[in-house]
Amino acid sequence: MLQVVDEAQDAPYSVAWIDCLSQGTEVGRGVLFTGRHLRRDELPKDLRSDPLTIRPRRTLPVPFAPPINLLSRWLVAEFNKFYYRRQKPGDRVVDYDRFFYPLDALAHWNRIYGRRGFIQFQCVVPKARGAAALKAILEKVAASGQGSFLAVLKLLGASSRYLSFPMEGYTLALDFPVSERTLALQTELDRLVSDAGGRLYFAKDARASCAAAQSGYVELAAFSSLRDSIGAKSRFTSLLSERAGL
Repeated sequence: MLQVVDEAQDAPYSVAWIDCLSQGTEVGRGVLFTGRHLRRDELPKDLRSDPLTIRPRRTLPVPFAPPINLLSRWLVAEFNKFYYRRQKPGDRVVDYDRFFYPLDALAHWNRIYGRRGFIQFQCVVPKARGAAALKAILEKVAASGQGSFLAVLKLLGASSRYLSFPMEGYTLALDFPVSERTLALQTELDRLVSDAGGRLYFAKDARASCAAAQSGYVELAAFSSLRDSIGAKSRFTSLLSERAGL
């Protein structure tokens, strides 16, 4: 999977879906999607006259948050098998809305996670350690039975400065329904990320410990010094900055 992700970097857009409940020889199986913009003369003839018009999109509604957990291990595993098997190699023309926002085919899709909602775990691990680290993470998720039907893998470029999340490596994003079990699982995943020299995404974190949040951010001290030098620590703070020791 990582090999085909690496080989797809000539495409302007690339993203992979991972079956995070697959085990054994199928650990890490997934589907890679790549995309590029088409010139007008490459479009089907019926789209050339008005190529920027987005056709109306049919959506399936989720009218309310169910009182029971719809994302059981069995249901997610069966969905993942179905989704994996229905994908066929090939090219097709789609509008940007369907390409960039596939989940919007299900209106109010967040409701399927139940009344307590969902929490996302997103990390990045260095490219050199990517295969081993991601394998360990996916095996831990599969063994827990708390798999996410939405598991996204991307290859990132080099970091910029301070609290910039990207590094040259692989980022994995997983959605979990909020529960004590999933929160405990994510704490275990934090350790695997830290051991691999990776880091968590501050913009999507709501529960990591101070040590886990700070792990991997090599310019944290420089960022703290900068905040001190401009008096920002006494003027601007947040629950995240307090929890993460920023």
